[in-house]
Amino acid sequence: MSTPEKTAEAKKVYPPLVALPQCPHTTKPPSPKDYGSTVTVIVGEGDDCATFHVYEGLLKHYSSYFRGALSGNWSEGRVGPVELPEDDPETFAVFFHFLYTGKLYSDLKENGTVPMSPHKILEVYIFGDARGIPELCNATIDLLFQTLLQLWAFPANKLSLIYDNTPSNSMLRKFLVLDAVCSFGFDVLESENHLLPIEFLREVILLGRDRNMVAGIGIEKSDWVRIFKESRCEFHTQHA
Repeated sequence: MSTPEKTAEAKKVYPPLVALPQCPHTTKPPSPKDYGSTVTVIVGEGDDCATFHVYEGLLKHYSSYFRGALSGNWSEGRVGPVELPEDDPETFAVFFHFLYTGKLYSDLKENGTVPMSPHKILEVYIFGDARGIPELCNATIDLLFQTLLQLWAFPANKLSLIYDNTPSNSMLRKFLVLDAVCSFGFDVLESENHLLPIEFLREVILLGRDRNMVAGIGIEKSDWVRIFKESRCEFHTQHA
C-alpha cells in the first residue's frame, strides 16, 4: 500500500536521520599550519550586522569568492575587513560553523529533528552558490534531504526564492525537481498554483518522462531514500 502523498505541512513523527556515506567530492581540510592570519568579515548592515574573525586559509580553501577577495591587495598588506553587506549574519554563522567542524549544526533537537528550518537550509545553499563554496552547497543538499524526509514535506512555498536566486543549472533545482517527481502530491495546484514557477513545472514534466514516472502519485519513503542515495552525486558539485 502506498504511503500518503507528501504535502507541504510537517508531520509530528520524526524518523532518525538516514546514514549517508562521505561524499567523494569532499576535500581534505587544510592543515592548521596553513590557516594563516585571521580575517575580519563584517556581514550585514546597520544594527543587523555581525563581525566574524576567520582564518584566511580556511576561507581560501573552501570559497572561490574569498580566494579572489583575499588575493592581490590583501596579500600585499591590505588593511581592513571584508564586508558582505547584502548577506545574512545567521546564514554566514552556519558557514562559519561549517569551516571549523565540517558540519552545518552541532546537535539534533531533543525530538531528533534537524535544528534548521528548510528555509534556512535553502538560504545557506544560495549563499554558498553565490560565494563559490561547493562543499557547503553539497552539505546543504544532504541536510535538506534529511529534513524534508523527516518532515515528509516539500518546500513548495520556497520555489520562487530558489528559482529567483539560482542559475538554471543549479544542483538545488535538480534535487528539488527529483524530489517533486518522486514524492510531492501537487495539492497546491488546486488552490495556490502561483507558488510553482513555470520553469519548475516544465522540469518536473521532463524528468517524469525521462524516468517513466508520473508526478503527483508518490512513492514509498524507502524508495525515495534509495533513489536519493543512487542519485546523490548528481546533486553535488566538485570542489574547484
